[in-house]
Amino acid sequence: MTEDFISRARYEREVTAREAAERLLEQKSHDLYRLNVELLSKSDSLAIEVQERTRELSKALEAAQAATRAKDLFLANMSHEVRTPLTGILGVAQLLAESDLSQEQHELLDNLQASCSTLKNIIDDLLDLKSLERGRVQFRLYPFDPVEVIDSLVARYEPVATSSGNRLVHVTSLSSSRLRMGDRTRFEQVVANLLTNALKFTQNGTIEIKSCISDSDVTVVVSDSGIGMQSDQLERIFEDFTQADSQIAARYGGTGLGLSIVRMIMSQLGGSIHVTSKPDEGSSFTAVFPIVAASSEDFLVRPGGVVHSPSMSLQGKRILLAEDNRINAKVIRTFVAKHHGETTLATGGLEALGKAASEKYDLMIFDINMPDIGGVELLHRIRTSRACAINSGTPALACTANAMPDQIANYIESGFSGVIRKPFEAHEFIAGVAAGLAAK
Repeated sequence: MTEDFISRARYEREVTAREAAERLLEQKSHDLYRLNVELLSKSDSLAIEVQERTRELSKALEAAQAATRAKDLFLANMSHEVRTPLTGILGVAQLLAESDLSQEQHELLDNLQASCSTLKNIIDDLLDLKSLERGRVQFRLYPFDPVEVIDSLVARYEPVATSSGNRLVHVTSLSSSRLRMGDRTRFEQVVANLLTNALKFTQNGTIEIKSCISDSDVTVVVSDSGIGMQSDQLERIFEDFTQADSQIAARYGGTGLGLSIVRMIMSQLGGSIHVTSKPDEGSSFTAVFPIVAASSEDFLVRPGGVVHSPSMSLQGKRILLAEDNRINAKVIRTFVAKHHGETTLATGGLEALGKAASEKYDLMIFDINMPDIGGVELLHRIRTSRACAINSGTPALACTANAMPDQIANYIESGFSGVIRKPFEAHEFIAGVAAGLAAK
């Protein structure tokens, strides 16, 4: 009996426990089902939210891309519209400088040229910023003399320095420099930006350029005795569109791009740039360019020889110029004539096409935007037309105010040997012509 009683009690306990477990399992299963339904519902809601957010981001991306395209188009159009008349102004000013003027007229002309150069530099900075941001700058490595470049900049900016009561000096470690292998244009641009920055913020003081040349690099230090900067301002001056404080632009002008471009050029060159400064004591910028001494082999591969010589003669060279802007055409023809070259002018693409079919030329220079046939199409027709076979191999230069990086790349891909970017100074134009003639 005892055993039967214990077995029954155990049995009843087991039944009770099993029923409790089944109830618990049923409850947990119900809870799990409910949670699963809630999870599926939330998953569906989350998927809908993700899809909606993805659509919103896609629309925002499309809007940003459209805004970028609109900005690029606006910048390209404005660059062309500003560069075209500035080419005429700068060119005529340079021609006037060589004429017989009174002292007062020369002083007025110096002011005009300085203003033109400032405007040209601002436009160039805007174009360079876009190119540098995309990492698409191609550095052209040729032998050049860094000391000569700096001395020419000092001569160019000395009138500006004098007008502000400043003394501008260049101190170099060598009386004469060996030629270096590097990008002369970018070297000059960096030093010029540092120099103009120093001139902007210095009155009745001293701007000193020191150049030190070693086997592996060239170091340029530009120091001034100007307004200087606080330590927190030094952290921002290399940022795009940034100046030391909000009052700087109002008082001194400028876009705030010069030092940003210097930083990007030096970074892509593999060099370095740093600054030290104290308020009311001036600033000192040190740029280290990793450019080595040029070897004899470098001179053998350099296209066109010395292209920066303003005394170059174009004697016997015949140039076909297609340019619909009357003032720009006159400036170009005068520059060529001063170097004893001969220019045949066509005021449109169709006229240039006819002249290319009838006479042989040493070089062709085409404006890109012309009302009938643009420069790219004109070059294509000359290259492919039997009627123009006499000039099918004649080197051609694009001389244009449409000078965005993508546009320049397109001109080169279209067969142009090089691009002269408007506005240009006389030595820049002649250097471009020399390089074009050497491209045969």
